[in-house]
Amino acid sequence: MRIVGLPDDILLQVVLYLSIQDVLSFKQTCRVLHAFGSTDYLWHRLAERSDLLLNISSNTVITELPADELQRVVIDAIRLELNWRRSSPRIKRTMSLNIANDALFEHLHFVNGGKWLLVVQGHPRRFEERVYTQIYFWDLHVLNEPRCVIRFELIGKHRASAVTLHDQEESATLVVALNDASADFFEVRTFSLTGEFTTLSHVGALPSVAKRIELPPSSGPLRAISVTSVSVCGHVLAATVVIFAPDQAATSHIVVARTDNGSAHWMQREPYKPIHSALTRLHRNNIIIFGHNTEGYACHVYELPPSLLYPCSRSHMSLSDCDFPDNLLEWGPLVAHSTCVMDKLFNLFPEPSTIPSASGEILAFMLMAESCAYLMRFHLSARTTSSSSGKRFVRPITVKIRADTSVRLVGVGISGRRAVWMEHNLETTRSQLMKLEALQDDTTDGEYTQISSGVLLPPDPPLPFSTDACQGLAFDEASGRLCIGLWGGSLYLVDFS
Repeated sequence: MRIVGLPDDILLQVVLYLSIQDVLSFKQTCRVLHAFGSTDYLWHRLAERSDLLLNISSNTVITELPADELQRVVIDAIRLELNWRRSSPRIKRTMSLNIANDALFEHLHFVNGGKWLLVVQGHPRRFEERVYTQIYFWDLHVLNEPRCVIRFELIGKHRASAVTLHDQEESATLVVALNDASADFFEVRTFSLTGEFTTLSHVGALPSVAKRIELPPSSGPLRAISVTSVSVCGHVLAATVVIFAPDQAATSHIVVARTDNGSAHWMQREPYKPIHSALTRLHRNNIIIFGHNTEGYACHVYELPPSLLYPCSRSHMSLSDCDFPDNLLEWGPLVAHSTCVMDKLFNLFPEPSTIPSASGEILAFMLMAESCAYLMRFHLSARTTSSSSGKRFVRPITVKIRADTSVRLVGVGISGRRAVWMEHNLETTRSQLMKLEALQDDTTDGEYTQISSGVLLPPDPPLPFSTDACQGLAFDEASGRLCIGLWGGSLYLVDFS
């Protein structure tokens, strides 16, 4: 019997044994098999079982995509994977973004698969005793025609920032933690993404929806407060606040707030084996806490309290209204917890700005040591285990760093399967951008425990700049895009897809 004569259900079972590349070749044999190999159901099954890094939104369900669109996404992922694994990956295109000043880049961050870009610059003004923070938000859906959809300026020194999209990417909410020389506070701005701002010779008007959420004021010389990281998801923000007191160790606390009505609370002391010097991220309806505790390097996932998910009737309450530390919000149930038991990690802390937003089921970041780095990948969902506690034990992926080099910039993909970092040679004073890919190990139930690394951009790449001039970095693993900010204020996009 010829293969085209097989019943569809049997033919489907045969085709599912093929790789995606084989299916693409299989489609080219005849019209009948081309039609069968283009069905939605087949490509949904192929995409679901594939370990390719697909450039689709985290809230997109694969089964909702038509076969032709899904096939295009899969082919792009295959091309990027092949290019990334080359000893010298090819640069597909390079583009300069028009930035109006030469200020330092405080934060560069890709959103939603490299389709949007947040740019934050610190801009001290001459003859003024204050610092300004300038915000740009770029639309990169059409990379050859990037659009700056919003640009505005805030008074204060940048501490941390985060952005979330709403209404099928028609609007966005930006949270910026600032310091105005007297206290740290949050500026919350909501703006439309459907307009276009093209004139960069002056500062654009502020977004129409704006809120200021203040942190508790310092009580004289007894206490100083600093925001070290912030995360936003939907209408909820969470931040890590470090409190310094004389003759005492610094302590970290978690603050949460609603971005729509300004209600805010301090969180209680963590109930499950508290994490010291904790950082936080939001993921769907959960809050993630990670850092050191008595067991090792840990990651705890809790449900958000219902009072945060469902806004209260009070229109506004700043953090100054909370009687810290008496008015505290209780944690929700513990959803998942993971621990890495490794003494070498004890004094290592990730740079908060290098930690990507939590997406999918992984929180990934890198811990830098003197002669190596550790790629951490924590699972965010619970699973059934032989242990009554259901705890996951995580083994970090070790990345060797040359002894005569230092690491200045780090970019980690949201799944932790690809990462980049700027390696500076202390003897030659030259810098090069390194790349990494985490690979599955068949002996560890498909866990990513092996790596492949190499040079992504040498000190003098075929680009209009040298890697020695890099001052800021953003990286998106699914699109293969880099955003590189240079000393002097120039900003470039480098695409490897």
